[in-house]
Amino acid sequence: MEDILYCKDLYEPIERDTAKPKDMDDEKWKRLHRKTIGHIRQWLDDSVFSHVSNETDAQVLWKKLEARYEQKTATNKAFLIRKLVNMKFKEGGSIADHLNEFQSVVNQLATMKMVIEDELQALLLLSSLPDIWETLVVTMSNSAPDGKLSMGQVSSSLFNEETRRKLVGTDNAQALVSENRGRSKNRGHKGHGKSKGRSQSRGKSTEKGKCYHCGKEGHLKRNCYAWKREQKEENNNQKKNEEKNTTATFEGDEVVVLSCGEEECLHVGNEIEWVVDTGASYHATYNKEFFTSYKAGDFGTVKMGNTSHSKIVGIGDVCIRTSVGCMMTLRDVRHVPDLRLNLISGIALDREGYMNYFGNGVWKLTKGSLVVARGKACCTLYKTNLKKNLISVSDCKMYWQSNGDYLTVKVDRYTKTKKSTYTGFELFRIKEQDIPIEVLELENKNDKIIAFAWEPKGHRFVVIHGDSPRPDISFYSMRSTNNMGRVSKLATLKGKQANALCWSPAGRFIILAGLKGFNGQLEFFNVDELETMATAEHFMATDIEWDPTGRYVATSVTSVHEMENGFNTWSFNGKLLYRILKDHFFQFLWRPRSPSFLSPEKEEDIAKNLKKYIKKYEAEDQDVSMLLSEQDREKRKMLKDVWERRVS
Repeated sequence: MEDILYCKDLYEPIERDTAKPKDMDDEKWKRLHRKTIGHIRQWLDDSVFSHVSNETDAQVLWKKLEARYEQKTATNKAFLIRKLVNMKFKEGGSIADHLNEFQSVVNQLATMKMVIEDELQALLLLSSLPDIWETLVVTMSNSAPDGKLSMGQVSSSLFNEETRRKLVGTDNAQALVSENRGRSKNRGHKGHGKSKGRSQSRGKSTEKGKCYHCGKEGHLKRNCYAWKREQKEENNNQKKNEEKNTTATFEGDEVVVLSCGEEECLHVGNEIEWVVDTGASYHATYNKEFFTSYKAGDFGTVKMGNTSHSKIVGIGDVCIRTSVGCMMTLRDVRHVPDLRLNLISGIALDREGYMNYFGNGVWKLTKGSLVVARGKACCTLYKTNLKKNLISVSDCKMYWQSNGDYLTVKVDRYTKTKKSTYTGFELFRIKEQDIPIEVLELENKNDKIIAFAWEPKGHRFVVIHGDSPRPDISFYSMRSTNNMGRVSKLATLKGKQANALCWSPAGRFIILAGLKGFNGQLEFFNVDELETMATAEHFMATDIEWDPTGRYVATSVTSVHEMENGFNTWSFNGKLLYRILKDHFFQFLWRPRSPSFLSPEKEEDIAKNLKKYIKKYEAEDQDVSMLLSEQDREKRKMLKDVWERRVS
């Protein structure tokens, strides 16, 4: 836009007042401002035009647009950096389009005074290529002069490779590299001929490169003697383990026996609940994340009590905390992904020196005089709650529900590679017996958690998760129609421009807000009906404050920003009631209300039957107004007039 203004000699008004030519009078300067403003507005979207429709000064208009689209905030910088790092070339697309998108992000960062060096740009561009281009990436990296790449070299190579692929008609990345695979074409019909491509000397290796296993030069990993020896030993150990496990066979070659079937209990699926199975050969679980040590492999099959069979894909140790608070390590736990139950083997506990006691619907595990764990009967099974020991934790944060009925702990854990983190929620029902816990994980475990909020005095909570600027918003309830004791998902809204959650103090209604860097997008949402009541915008809004009754809400732009300072008031359903602009505005607060004299049960009853109560009180008001004397009416009118004069 700035280039267009320079080409049309309209750039002076967007600069300072000192840019005004000395030989130009005020009327012409004013017309030049108007001409510049008109030219800029031709390129604006309708949603933006309304914010600048009344501007008569080109410089003020220009600064408003800069504040809207080129804010140098940490949020915008982080978003652009993440977009640049995660950018991937789509196979079959155009290299030119990919380079344009890449350069566009680099240019936006440059306007925010974040200049990326040429070599780093080249490396990021190479990392954006898919795996099928890996040969080209390796070739360029190895052929770079002094190990340093430039954007010019990478861009040129990408265009050349794209042209080559179009001519050949294939997507195989064989750039600058040829391989002689399989048998030589010079062999005879029966394979007795000699290959001309094979070296005549076997005395000394002619391989170049470095082994990534032992670190020595002169051979590759596939020809490393140390690696081959370790592979052979590992295979031998695996065979011994398989032979050892077959001593616990049942009906032929089955490895592990699990005596209980999933249909024996109607309350399955809670991952912190473990079933005590006295007929199981080993401990078993379906959740790989429980393991503190783990070895993957083919360890045979498992036979369930209902005669079904499943693969054992790993073995390891699980460190847990029992229901009485003791730490305990379950060893040689079998990982069976097809299970729906976590199983504790009574036989395995006996081998560890523990004593199992069953009776009167209660299970007790002891070691000496110490009670290690307790459980109780459920349907036809004995079950206990075992909590995972929090390991590899990056961060923890707690969220209390306003009445103290529920507690959420948000746990950020490192992945096994320690290169990234993922988030899960542990939900505690504080007022229930033994404070039961549920573990909630999002469908995409790698989603970033942007915001979390409990419904005041309620049982629902909301999570904003995903990548900015359009994350997803999920609604959950601690109740469900089928099972009152399980958390349930109500709905997920995809791609919402929001980074803050603002519940009404009375619950039920919530504002999904995009504050500060999200330019004040507001969505008034009814959680009971799971529908949007209204959408609005308070440009550059920084704060939201609900009225204590939950009927009104105020949005404000504080002095964090230099422009648009002031506040708006809205009804709970998104109708704009009042708007005032005030320079150097710092804070907005509602006057507190005295506590209600109604019981929580009465408040809930009124909320459910509001229409009936409205008719009742309107009829009572009408009866009272009929009984008022003329003198009372005059007194009320006088008080009303005094009040209106005072506020006007």
